[in-house]
Amino acid sequence: MPTRCPTATRDAVEAYSASKLESATPGQLVLQTYDYVISCCHRGETAQAKKGLVELMGALNLDHEEIAGPLFRMYEYCLDAIREGRFEEAIGPLSELREAWRGVIDQVESGAAAGGAGVQAPETTKP
Repeated sequence: MPTRCPTATRDAVEAYSASKLESATPGQLVLQTYDYVISCCHRGETAQAKKGLVELMGALNLDHEEIAGPLFRMYEYCLDAIREGRFEEAIGPLSELREAWRGVIDQVESGAAAGGAGVQAPETTKP
């Protein structure tokens, strides 16, 4: 029985991951970023969690202050908690925000399936 080469397996995983990112919608990319940050918090990976959170902050469209402003402040709070090693304090709000995004995406997708009626897709400045 042939054995798998760890390099080949790693290459396949990287190719799959790249394909998944390239085909993702902006909303799916936001969900993936939340998943990444939350996962890093669970593992206590400060630097990686901060990088993901900075990406979420950078994706906000600050022209819409009424929505982006409170999100930015929540992200700042979570960033401070992560910097101080209080990962559980960041996981709670990030998990709730992730679920809210999931709900919006579900509504957008169901609206598109019903002929475009329903909620409009959230605007992002970057994926």
